[in-house]
Amino acid sequence: MLEFCSGLEHVYNTVAPKMDAINISTNVTSLSQLWADAQHHRNFQDNDGHVRSSIEAVFQQSLKQLQPRMNSVGAQAISNIVWSSAKLGLDPDKYMPGMVRILTSRFMQLVHAADKRQHPSAQGAANLVWALARMHHAAATSELLDAVSSYFGSLIYHPDKWQRPNPQSIANMVWALAQLKHSPKDARLLDDLCVYMHSLLIAQGSRDRPGAQAVANMLWGLAVLQHPLKDPGGRLLDDLCMYMHSLLQAEDLRSRPNAQDVANVLWAVAQLKHAPPGEVGSAMLDHLVALCVTPRLQPKPQEISNCFLACAELDLALRPAQMGGLWKHLLGLHVSKVDIQSYSNAAWSLAVMGWLDFSMLDAVLHQLRLKHKLLLAEYGTIGTSTLLKVEDATQLHQALEWLRPAKGSEQMEAWSNLRSRLQAVSPDSHIQPLSFPGQADFYRALAAQRLQYKAKVLCGVYYPAAVLYPHDSKAAKVILVLQRPDAYLTNAPSRLLGRVAFKNKILGRHGTVVTVPYKQGNSSVESMADAIKAAVEAKTGLPLDSFRH
Repeated sequence: MLEFCSGLEHVYNTVAPKMDAINISTNVTSLSQLWADAQHHRNFQDNDGHVRSSIEAVFQQSLKQLQPRMNSVGAQAISNIVWSSAKLGLDPDKYMPGMVRILTSRFMQLVHAADKRQHPSAQGAANLVWALARMHHAAATSELLDAVSSYFGSLIYHPDKWQRPNPQSIANMVWALAQLKHSPKDARLLDDLCVYMHSLLIAQGSRDRPGAQAVANMLWGLAVLQHPLKDPGGRLLDDLCMYMHSLLQAEDLRSRPNAQDVANVLWAVAQLKHAPPGEVGSAMLDHLVALCVTPRLQPKPQEISNCFLACAELDLALRPAQMGGLWKHLLGLHVSKVDIQSYSNAAWSLAVMGWLDFSMLDAVLHQLRLKHKLLLAEYGTIGTSTLLKVEDATQLHQALEWLRPAKGSEQMEAWSNLRSRLQAVSPDSHIQPLSFPGQADFYRALAAQRLQYKAKVLCGVYYPAAVLYPHDSKAAKVILVLQRPDAYLTNAPSRLLGRVAFKNKILGRHGTVVTVPYKQGNSSVESMADAIKAAVEAKTGLPLDSFRH
């Protein structure tokens, strides 16, 4: 590595005037590839940082040589330099202020060049946006992203099929846009890319069929952007899932999905509220469990917790061996390698699926105590009240509530002990009533029906929309819940999302849960009042007068 850097320095000091932009971009690309290879070599060490310093020196020299040649730099050279910068973890602006904007401005000129021979390739466009996303660079402006992604999308219709994007380029583009939290201005772009990817997916014998990482990254990107796919019947998502399933059985082991691919796919379909077809989800979990005991391929804590979350949200049937394998691996990792969110995600997910028991939550609280000690040793001081984020604390309190035994149960003492330990690191005072869409009209509808109700009533760890109290003290209270259309799976409209069904189960311990359908923008006070009447009478078998003043 040092010899290569020394060689490049010699070249720049002797024959630099004879070099062109292509030579310089090739040097930077070679530098990034050698650095990547070195990091994967068992015997590579750079304890004194000498290698890294040499790389930075050569990188800076390359940029200095490139700047006066900017008017002759081609699109591929720009893409290669920015991509290599991201792979090296070096921001060109640190060594040449404003360099990235100069490069991207030149790239934009070439996108719009009259001479089509100067236009960037699909891979070049995707690599540029990918690199900017990898660096989270300020040069990735909305104007640039819209222009480059729109140009990229137009290439799927190119008459020369060799100029069209390949699956990895499509996945890189969607992944990058998601990393940058940028939804393309052209709303059709993501749909067009999905349709094109689907055509490559089903093309039998095509060399351009996507790999596992491409499918996983694309699904992940769509989920992050929350793009409403135009996918009647969920065919595209089903086919992507089935394709991943086929890769699980690939003869070439290198073609099989890794742990991150599996976790990203399951997490993405959960975010898109789409249950995988057939046994696809279960097969992915089996694969992940197998990776748990495979050296150098074991899943990271976040990947396990994301899979648990997906199973909970999609109500996937988790087999004992699958749950046990993933749970054992997660708890077996040293606490320093596991973030708090992974523990809370896992505990909450297992509660939603009905797997959580006292010993499992006890184990999670034990790990949190160890985590607290570790942070104290590292930072000197950290309050237990700041140990958990609100989201993590909420999940753990909901998991604890799931375990709450009936009054008078022999388990109450053990449960109270768990509660005390949880409150020591996270008091439940953070649980506050939240406003919800249609709230004002909902309360007007209750008033119009002259119902005897209370709002902001805490039922365990949840606040329902309202609670109705019957005249007959022996009759159960009615727990009113507004149910929006997005509370259901998109490809199984009768199945509630896991978190919604879980909430209803907890609320059901405090009375009769009555769900009132609500669609924002389509519900007047009068229609909501009628919906409340119909839902309450149908569920309780009592006339609405039983709950009126």
